[in-house]
Order: sequence, then structure tokens, then C-alpha cells
Amino acid sequence: MIGITDRRLMLQPVDRRGNVDGTAESILPERIASAKAGGAGGGWWTVPAGILDHAAVQLEIKTTGGQKLKLTLMRGKGRMLGGVSGGEPQRRGLEALAEWFRGIERT
Repeated sequence: MIGITDRRLMLQPVDRRGNVDGTAESILPERIASAKAGGAGGGWWTVPAGILDHAAVQLEIKTTGGQKLKLTLMRGKGRMLGGVSGGEPQRRGLEALAEWFRGIERT
């Protein structure tokens, strides 16, 4: 699970059934060395565009301490997967995540 504040990403690992699986982590923007989403390997996508343009996307974050985090996210939109992936609240959450990355790209 992901929580977002104006200054932090809060990550809580969960298992496939949604049960807590590990220790929660709080990440400040300055601790993010790099991030990419989906097919960002070509160098022309930004993390926010990758998050918003896919029904499902994998977000990879590398921290300045060398930690690598991989998150699989669903957009929550569309008939087939939208309802099972959290629907409108999920979509708003991913928009907030994309906006958070936009904010740290500007700084």
C-alpha cells in the first residue's frame, strides 16, 4: 500500500491477499535517486506520464542508499479491471502519486 503526503511516500508491503507483510517505510524526496514507470527505459517517458497512461504499471524506485523498490499499481479505470482494482478512489490515488513525482521533478 502507498500513502502520500506533501513530503513523503509511505510504503507498506502487503501480500497477494492484502495482508501486511513487512515493515512500513517512509521515503523523503531527497532519498529518491531514480524512478521509472512502465516502459520508461526508452528515456522519453516521465514517471507521472507512465503512471497515468497505463491501466497497470510497474513503478521502480531506487533510493540514494541503494535500495530498489518495485511496486505494481493498477489505475482503477475501465470496465474490465476498474472495479476490481479499486475504481475511482484508486484512480485518484494514482493521480496524487503522479503529482507527487511532478513536484519532486521540479525541485
